Amino acid sequence: MPKIYHLTLPIENLSLGYFLTQIPPHSSVLEFGPGCGHMTKYLKEELKCKVTCIELIPEMAKMAALYAEKMIISNIDEGEWEKEITGTFDYILFGDVLEHLKKPDLAIEKAIKILSPDGFIISSIPNISHNAIIMSLRHGKFQYTDFGLLDNTHIHFFTREEMNRIFNEKGLHCVEEKSIFKRPSSIEPQEFYIQNISLIYPLIRRRDGHIFQFVCKWSKKENSSSNQSAKGIRLSITQALFCLFVDINDYLAKRWNFKFALPRFLKPHNRRFY
Repeated sequence: MPKIYHLTLPIENLSLGYFLTQIPPHSSVLEFGPGCGHMTKYLKEELKCKVTCIELIPEMAKMAALYAEKMIISNIDEGEWEKEITGTFDYILFGDVLEHLKKPDLAIEKAIKILSPDGFIISSIPNISHNAIIMSLRHGKFQYTDFGLLDNTHIHFFTREEMNRIFNEKGLHCVEEKSIFKRPSSIEPQEFYIQNISLIYPLIRRRDGHIFQFVCKWSKKENSSSNQSAKGIRLSITQALFCLFVDINDYLAKRWNFKFALPRFLKPHNRRFY
């Protein structure tokens, strides 16, 4: 059954929150694309980790550097950042980074060389095969936005198969997954099942149709969960009913500013999935 990871951490992004639950205190961490250092700060101050960061934008790097043992300002695609690194890391983090790279496979290849034998790579990657994208394409639309699945800075698109291919070819295996689920009516591009009636049945329980971000933990070693990552995740029947009900409510609210009350059998715990 799909799960959403709920945390009480000072991070709004759920995938970043998952990253932090996976890292033991006092770990050595390499963080790609730390931005202004929200996660870096938590890693240092709360978990007492030693963090090395690689950031492209100097202004952001300056802020994140306050919490990093070492800050490397470099283009991940084109720079030679690996020459500035010594030793290995327990955890290497690609938080919403790989989709911005021309050669994500090369970045992973370089990262593996500095990953400790028992270390992990944790990645969060947007899912281009989300049902919102499929319904949007059906209407002939593929419009970039300032954020979300079609963020205008994304240059590499991933499905589960493409993600697994890149990591597996480098000898890595998914040993845990806590992907983020969102309804098509709750993200950009906003799409409604009720406006795509002929697609409701084939789409609403399609594997990975509601995964907004693949959030995965990768290891050089396989475990019992490694083979499950290739199959994809579909909603349960209860979750699908909840999704459809809320989809209709979202459409009515947008069109006529009207909503139905949520049926008792669909609350409260199933609301956590979205």
